[in-house]
Amino acid sequence: ERVTIREFKRRPDLRRMARSIDIQSINFEFGSAAIAPSQYGKVEIIADALHRILRRDRGARILIEGHTDAVGSFESNQVLSERRAASLKRTLV
Repeated sequence: ERVTIREFKRRPDLRRMARSIDIQSINFEFGSAAIAPSQYGKVEIIADALHRILRRDRGARILIEGHTDAVGSFESNQVLSERRAASLKRTLV
């Protein structure tokens, strides 16, 4: 079954069926989406792991998620989460 990323994100049943891997967690400064130099080693670990996955399965789809703490509104935290995920994606690609 082919679904959009948007649909995948909002359907818990699909998320439970997908393979999931937690490679490394990147820590961000409060309210920031910038990857600090202290986190570059973790980024390299993630890049190496994703490279191995994509070598085995060229058609693999990768979803990068960002998270925040509970401080602030849901909306502002959602925006920051998306900015953090995009920041890592830009760094990896």
